[in-house]
Amino acid sequence: MKVLKIILIILVSLFALIVLVGLLLPSKVSMERKITIDAPASVVYGILNDMHNFHLWSPWTSMDSNMKYKVSGPAGVGSTYEWDSKVSDLGKGKMKIIKSEPNKYIQVQLNFGDEGNDYSPFKLTEENGKTTVVWGFDANLGNSPFFKYFGLFMESMAGPQYDKGLKSLKVMAEKIHKMISGIPITIEQFPGQKLYSVLDSCKMEMNEISAAYTKAFKEIAEFCGKNKIQCTGAPLSLMNSYTNIYSFEASFPVVDNKSKLEGRIIASAIPACKVVKAVYTGPYNNMIPAYDKIIAYIKDNKLEINGRSWEQYISDPNSTPEDKLITHIYFPVK
Repeated sequence: MKVLKIILIILVSLFALIVLVGLLLPSKVSMERKITIDAPASVVYGILNDMHNFHLWSPWTSMDSNMKYKVSGPAGVGSTYEWDSKVSDLGKGKMKIIKSEPNKYIQVQLNFGDEGNDYSPFKLTEENGKTTVVWGFDANLGNSPFFKYFGLFMESMAGPQYDKGLKSLKVMAEKIHKMISGIPITIEQFPGQKLYSVLDSCKMEMNEISAAYTKAFKEIAEFCGKNKIQCTGAPLSLMNSYTNIYSFEASFPVVDNKSKLEGRIIASAIPACKVVKAVYTGPYNNMIPAYDKIIAYIKDNKLEINGRSWEQYISDPNSTPEDKLITHIYFPVK
């Protein structure tokens, strides 16, 4: 009995010691990883500021090819990524951008359900055309002495995944920068163009935008085919707004637009005007840096935007690899 009593005392003492040490451990823990990317901050920021891009460079994507995810909201504050995985290390949760300072800082809120909110900041510093990205993780482990022990292992558990993610981000950003750097931009006189169009709008979500465009272009193609209308070029889209709602005018350029209208089809036109034109090659979802470059070009040349911009889709996305897609981007200026 004495031996049993001694063992019991030792176990209780060890348990008390573990609890005491746990109570003394910090409730809030942080971790950071960094990398230098051979691309300007505007390119890196454009990727990080839109949760539609997260799945493309996330270090956790390769851990579960069957993981379900949903992206909602436009780029910037409110952009949200939700995931649900059967892999125990991933589980389910939600990330949302809650702060965004162009080309400098992004704060992401992480929610793991009953575990509450943690935070993941991105700090961007540009020097000589290169950007250093510091990716952090700030967790509140609460008051439980046992949860606090997880803080001791955060670096070893999460650090390698952060390093992996930053390497993927570097590859993606440098590839986009290379594509953007080669974009030719010119100032031209646009001769004007008659159109048949469909006006539509949808949520700022890539799958909904793609579906809306597909439906609109199909309606115009069927209308033109039925009425033997001659098209004069590739389909295009005039941008009305792209904040919380994506509003656009999908169009086919035509010789004449005097046929009797049907359904959602309208007769429209782009007037003759002075334009800044850029030729972009690459995926549609990586065009934000291209727009940044065009707008910077407009400012540098002391021009003013004078109306709706539009995109003309020269390549057929059904038969052209994403990185080979050619899009002409036009901004009317004065």
